Amino acid sequence: MGALAWIVLAGVTMTGIALLGAVTFLLPARVQQKLLLPLVAFSAGSLLGSAFIFLAWLGIFGLPLWAPLGIALVYAFVVFRWV
Repeated sequence: MGALAWIVLAGVTMTGIALLGAVTFLLPARVQQKLLLPLVAFSAGSLLGSAFIFLAWLGIFGLPLWAPLGIALVYAFVVFRWV
């Protein structure tokens, strides 16, 4: 797949994620308040976990970063599925 196709695919994916976030504004205020803290904590935890995976890999093995990408994707799947 060419570079332009990857750019378009990434743009469409990010647009879909942004639209899901925008839909939360349509929810009642009571539901938004109940969802806000767990969602923010969950997203911050998953971002920090992925960052630590990449930093540990760089510190121990250096480049390339394909292996920690796979580890981070498995980590994200486990966190999103079971936590």
